[in-house]
Amino acid sequence: FKQKTAYEIYQCDWSSDVCSSDLNTGQAAGVVGADIKAPAAWDIIREAPNVIVAVVDTGINTNHQDIIGNLWRIPAPTFGDTYGARFLNGAQSGSPTDDNGHGTHVAGTIGAVGDNGLGVAGVAWKVQIMAVKVFPASGGGSVSDIARGVNYAIARGAQIINASYGAIGNTGFSNTEFAAISAARDAGVIFVAAAGNAGANMDVSRFYPASHALDNIVTVGNSTRRDELALSSNYGGAVDLFAPGSEIVSLSYANNTGVATMSGTSMAAPHVTGALALLKAYFPSDSYRQLIAGLRPGVRGKDLAGALAGKAAAAGYKPLSFITGWSTVNSRPVLFSRRIEQADWEFELQPGFCLNVCGWVVDQDERSGVWIGDTVALASDGVQRLHRSPIDELEANILGG
Repeated sequence: FKQKTAYEIYQCDWSSDVCSSDLNTGQAAGVVGADIKAPAAWDIIREAPNVIVAVVDTGINTNHQDIIGNLWRIPAPTFGDTYGARFLNGAQSGSPTDDNGHGTHVAGTIGAVGDNGLGVAGVAWKVQIMAVKVFPASGGGSVSDIARGVNYAIARGAQIINASYGAIGNTGFSNTEFAAISAARDAGVIFVAAAGNAGANMDVSRFYPASHALDNIVTVGNSTRRDELALSSNYGGAVDLFAPGSEIVSLSYANNTGVATMSGTSMAAPHVTGALALLKAYFPSDSYRQLIAGLRPGVRGKDLAGALAGKAAAAGYKPLSFITGWSTVNSRPVLFSRRIEQADWEFELQPGFCLNVCGWVVDQDERSGVWIGDTVALASDGVQRLHRSPIDELEANILGG
């Protein structure tokens, strides 16, 4: 990528040596199972037809035959914004056409039409992809245009925003962008951000927007076909989880049926965005916090293993306190999640459920805290009582072993 004071999308390496992010059987020297377990998920849910995902990027090839069926359409365009909008150099129009390729590739990973014999299958086979163009062909954009694009997506009903862009250090921080993502949080919108491709520790070198201290941001690093940290990927406590981002096949903007291969955290983030779209479809009444918590139990153990150990936040969690649990009903997993809003909880679980108490206990401004985690066995009557200790008591217990 190019170092600039303005934001850059992350231009990626091209390769014909491809590894599937949906199902890794060990091809191309990969590790079996180093994938997103898509086939197993698709046995449960594969479509999110009512979920609106905004791709804030270089636009989308709205004529590509493998994405056109999943493009969001505004009921009543106000300035020709049928599929979305373009915000460049302070001006707006209804032409979010991709002239770079980055946005089309990202959109395809999230929601290329599934099972149609064309191109690739997105993580969500059916979903509403809103095209929000804030980067020109060169890839260098302005924070003000980005913020306007984010605000457009919020106002038009996006439930998830994919942000595969950013900048390192003080030049990347922007109060304008922070305000836009805060507005997204207040509207219950999840903001999925690429961790960046500088190979840097984000605890030392901040990368924005991923480093903004907002709990609706999910920061995604790039893992390889061997379940290892990609050398270019940023890492550190601000990274929530890693997803496949190396040599990813998705849609090409160059023609209306083609595919292309790209690498980077820009390619990792849309895998998570697609998964969140499916979660939103499966749990439509869940809040953004519940959906993010629901995403993380599935990656918790994996992302702390092997070469990824110590490269992300503790067990992949942001500073929140949750009760999460799971069971099996008719051979399918059922997940629930609830934020702990008070010191004591009493809850009832059906037979067969296993409860996992996990999350952070945080201070008043929710910017720091300590990790707690435990598994609670069911009592014979199926009722358990959980007490959340004060933060100073928990710190003492942890420090005391």
